[in-house]
Amino acid sequence: MTRAELSTVLGHIPEQWRLLFELLAHTGLRISEAIGLTWADVELGSTPRLLVRRQDCRGEIGPLKSEKSRRDIPLSPGMARRLKLARGSRAAAERVFTSSQGVPISDGNLRRRVLRPAVEAAGLPWVTFHTFRHTCASQLFEADRDVKQVSEWLGHADAGFTLKVYVHLMDAGVGDAAFMDDAVVPAADEATG
Repeated sequence: MTRAELSTVLGHIPEQWRLLFELLAHTGLRISEAIGLTWADVELGSTPRLLVRRQDCRGEIGPLKSEKSRRDIPLSPGMARRLKLARGSRAAAERVFTSSQGVPISDGNLRRRVLRPAVEAAGLPWVTFHTFRHTCASQLFEADRDVKQVSEWLGHADAGFTLKVYVHLMDAGVGDAAFMDDAVVPAADEATG
């Protein structure tokens, strides 16, 4: 999604669920990783980050998709503040995101009851949970993160996969060559100025 599309979708997400969807866009977590988070996985100290260690796949807590999926993701100061407010006095073992009854979230129910109505209202019916992951990757590349950094951030098995999926975001043609005048200078020219 573009930033404008993301903003529109988030505007249609009910307030109760907005933090979860903002976290998806901030972190690029898979939905199974996000709903599997506990407060023990959220470090809000001087270097706020998420510790991705498990996933909730169809209601079952289990191992991550791959060994590389186990990762630490930095949190922005704003997201860390929002999570700190959301935590309150909740115990470390509690899930970060639960249903209104306090039970683990079903991604299917969340899709039907929250995401689909929001994206339909936003006029963006093609948006899925995974679109938030792709949007995060786009933002990372736009912020000049390299393919290795994005691969690690997203927990991909290898940077080659990341490159294959996101190469279109890096296509700015060959650019100009003006920088080469400063980069390729014979020693004699350097001495004479």
